[in-house]
Amino acid sequence: MKQVLLAVAVLSAAVLMAGCAADASDKHGHKGGHPPSPERLINELDSNKDGVLSRGEVKGPLADQFAKIDVNHDGVLSLSELQRMPKPKGRP
Repeated sequence: MKQVLLAVAVLSAAVLMAGCAADASDKHGHKGGHPPSPERLINELDSNKDGVLSRGEVKGPLADQFAKIDVNHDGVLSLSELQRMPKPKGRP
């Protein structure tokens, strides 16, 4: 009986740990350690829903690199500019 209880306890702990690992986010809140897609960035950050990101709608690394990503210098980041932006260092 003790062996069955021990096996159930070990199995439960393994399932719990696997669930926590699957839901883990990196330091930027991205699940699985991958940055959000350009489409997701626009969907989540485009507060006025005009389809582009203005300087006031972005923060963090995206704001820091805004001028570099805004290749046509129109003051907004389009989907195509976000798709071509350089990958963050240390990311696949």
